[in-house]
Amino acid sequence: MESGRLRVELSQLSDTVHTVELCVTNTLRKKTLSLQRLELASLPAQDTVRLESALRALTSASCLQTGFFNEACIRCHGGGNQSARGLNLTEGHSMAMLVNVPAASHPELLRVSGGRPEESLLHQILAESGQDVLHVNHVEILHKLGVDTDVLRTFIDEWIKSLPPKDPNS
Repeated sequence: MESGRLRVELSQLSDTVHTVELCVTNTLRKKTLSLQRLELASLPAQDTVRLESALRALTSASCLQTGFFNEACIRCHGGGNQSARGLNLTEGHSMAMLVNVPAASHPELLRVSGGRPEESLLHQILAESGQDVLHVNHVEILHKLGVDTDVLRTFIDEWIKSLPPKDPNS
């Protein structure tokens, strides 16, 4: 990794390899977040495949954006007139809409409470009883999309713990 960018170079790939995917895996090597997928048939024949142009610094926030918000959430929270509860989770907007911001449906809760996962609405709606919070079962929606919500919740909780708490004076 140089200058906050990751460069992956693969050479001597077998002819039987059709897809290369850069992803985050759990300790059992199960994919939890897909960051970039490249269909080799779409490229000119070459000896070496390089993944770098579409990549950026791999922070927890960028992994969440690329592998979770972009893949699952923006269907309902996609900006403009499509943003359920006014929550826009598209790139460039998601962090400002989430971190230390009161929830539209539950103003007593922050959507993401910096340093406090259990007090964050995002954590609560991803719990098995999350449908009781918003009357929308986000866990069921994510399961239908093939998302392992236990792994995702752990990843999100660690990200939330790394965030600064809300300034009480703001």
